[in-house]
Amino acid sequence: MRTTNNIGKTKVGIKYKNHILLCICGVLAVVSVIMTIDSSATGIEVAGIRSKEEELLNRKRELQDELVKTLSVSQLKEKGGELGFVKPKDTLYLSETAPVAKLP
Repeated sequence: MRTTNNIGKTKVGIKYKNHILLCICGVLAVVSVIMTIDSSATGIEVAGIRSKEEELLNRKRELQDELVKTLSVSQLKEKGGELGFVKPKDTLYLSETAPVAKLP
């Protein structure tokens, strides 16, 4: 009778071990799927950040170019003022029809 009880207990123990192993495999599969989803979501975020970084770098280049143009115009005006080239207050236009000197 003892052998029968040991065999019955062994079969019951194997069934529980199988269920436990099956549950562990199921949990590992679910965790694997969750980690894959998380990795893909992180990849999408990184791609978005890189895209935003590229936009900001382009905008920075545009602003630097604009700044250089603005500075060069203001520096040109300043240098022109130092050399005596200033914008006149009054503009005088000469016409071609008015004779300056005429021979008799």
